[in-house]
Amino acid sequence: MFNCYITRKAFTLIELLVVISIVSLLVAILLPALASARSASRSSQCLANIKSQMLAIQLYASDFGDYVPPYYIRRPSASWPGPKGYPSYHDAKLSDAILLGQYTQNETLANGSQTQFAYIREGSIWECPDRPVTWTGQMQSHYAGADTVFAKCDSSLLWSEMWRISDILIPSKLIGTADAGSTSYHPGSNGTFYMATDEQIHAYGNYSTGSIYYFGNIRKRHHLRKTCNMGFFDGHVSNFANLHDEYVAGRLDIKRPSY
Repeated sequence: MFNCYITRKAFTLIELLVVISIVSLLVAILLPALASARSASRSSQCLANIKSQMLAIQLYASDFGDYVPPYYIRRPSASWPGPKGYPSYHDAKLSDAILLGQYTQNETLANGSQTQFAYIREGSIWECPDRPVTWTGQMQSHYAGADTVFAKCDSSLLWSEMWRISDILIPSKLIGTADAGSTSYHPGSNGTFYMATDEQIHAYGNYSTGSIYYFGNIRKRHHLRKTCNMGFFDGHVSNFANLHDEYVAGRLDIKRPSY
C-alpha cells in the first residue's frame, strides 16, 4: 500500500510583501479617483438642488404677478409688522413655506412637523451635500439669492424694491440662487465676488462685506473646495471656479432686473 502526500508550496515573505506593495499602490492610485468621483457626484446633486430652486422661483413668479420672491422678510419691529405668524425673533427665509418652500414640499420643519419657519429637512433641496459644517441658527438654507436682485422687505425698505422676471434683460446671465449662507449672498464691489469655504467662514466669521471671511460671501464647496454652483433665471445651472473672471468676461450679471 502506497501513501500519497501532497505538498503545497507556501508564499514566501518576499512574495507576500510584493503583493501587499502592489495592493497598496493600487489603493493609492484609486482612492483619489474615487474621492474625485464622489465629489463630482455631490456637486451634481447640488446642481440638481439649485435647478429645483430656480424652477420654484418661476412657479412663485407665475402665481404672484411675475414678481421675484424676497430673499427674506425681516422680523417684526416697532414700525414693521413682519411676516404673518412669525415670532419677533425670526425672519422668513427664502426656503420657508410662505416663500419658495410652498413649491418644494414646504422644506422647513419644526419638531418633526411642517411649519412656516424652522430648520430645513435633511436631504431637502435646500441642503447642499458638500456643506461640511453646521451653525446654530443658520440652517434655514445652504443656498441664497442675491441681495441686489431679489425683493427686499423690512422695516426701512418695506416693499419698495420688487422686481419682475420679465424685467430681467438677460436671464441666462443673471444669477439666481447659489452656494452661500441662509439668506443672501453678497457679490462684492463691482463683481469682485469674494469667495471662501464654509470652513473659513466658520473659523474666522468676519462680518465685514469687504473681507473674504464675510458670512454672506459665495461658498467654495465643490471639487476639493475650489468651485461653487449657481443657477440662473433662464433655468440653467453651472459650476464656477473664478466668478470675478466670469464677470469681467461678461458671462455673469448681478444687476437689478430693471437696470
